[in-house]
Amino acid sequence: MGFETVNSSPADILVVDDEAYVREVMARYLKASGHTVRQADGVDSARREIERQAPALVYLDINMPGPSGLDLLKELGPRWPDVAVVMVTAIGDVATAVDALRAGAADFINKPATFENVKLVTARTLERRHLVLENQRYHLKLESLVVERTEELRARNRELLRTQDALVRGLCRLTESRDRDTGAHLDRMSRYAQILARRIAAEHPELPKDFDKLIHMAAPLHDIGKVGVPDSILSKPGPLTPEEFEIMKRHTIFGAETLAHIKKQLMGKYAQFLDFGEEICRSHHERWDGHGYPDGIAGDKIPLPARICMVADYLDACLSSRVYRKVSLHFDQVRSDIVGGAGTMFDPEVVAAFIAEESNLRSVVNADTTDSTIEETAGIR
Repeated sequence: MGFETVNSSPADILVVDDEAYVREVMARYLKASGHTVRQADGVDSARREIERQAPALVYLDINMPGPSGLDLLKELGPRWPDVAVVMVTAIGDVATAVDALRAGAADFINKPATFENVKLVTARTLERRHLVLENQRYHLKLESLVVERTEELRARNRELLRTQDALVRGLCRLTESRDRDTGAHLDRMSRYAQILARRIAAEHPELPKDFDKLIHMAAPLHDIGKVGVPDSILSKPGPLTPEEFEIMKRHTIFGAETLAHIKKQLMGKYAQFLDFGEEICRSHHERWDGHGYPDGIAGDKIPLPARICMVADYLDACLSSRVYRKVSLHFDQVRSDIVGGAGTMFDPEVVAAFIAEESNLRSVVNADTTDSTIEETAGIR
């Protein structure tokens, strides 16, 4: 008997049936189509063949002495998911065939099988298996590519963070070179600001992700504009004249313009902390009641990062000695001033956060802060 050779790629196929005649006929059909064929007379011998080398396809008789084909089918899925299975069943046993499909069989074929039927089912099953394996390989490759790209993105983000840190440190060092009171103040003030920002962000889910971290990073930039203030004013002991104070107030604009220029040079490829930094530089001396500087804006027209940093800056400035004021205040007195300034000098919501986080703020206070007090509330330049 001559058989037409199929065009599907050759595959390793295992025929499992307890009847030798059935196995031989199936083997002839499959070999005529170019496939390599192995035979097994039951479930136990089939297991040994599969464990020795998993085939691409198994033709599996359902009814055999001992374990049935359905028993082996249920084992194949978890252990050899890449092996396709076609169940061989008697004509009319539709219910069993349906059970086999539900258990994971790719197809079924009735006895006695014809060459054309075997050829069609084999080609169809192998093609489906090929598509499934290709899809799996595609997803594995895609997952690998995602992991690779994610690591590249993380590396770029780490580099960006290092660049941001270098930028902040460089600008702050420049400020420190002009104002010797600034060094430790920047660290403490940014930590105060982060504590307050974290509390406020907990009540406002609409705020950016990592809002508190962005504030912590941007807060040290608040006084970078002081590099544009003459030494005679910046280092003057005692109160400034009205004319000198007008010049001092310009440091808010100098700082904001500096960061705006940096952002422009970066052509939009900058981090969000620079936006916060610009807002903080310009508006951290604006008062809630509109009597601050440089723009005299009031209430929630003052950017939230600036409102937070105003309280943080005020807290540390009062707790520290300055060139214009050698005596620091006690925390309790500064607390009283801040609470009393809610709704006039300070944003009431930020003051509420200050009260809620008082124990954490106290823990940041420098251990060298003295208990000395003065009569008048300290000014902040």
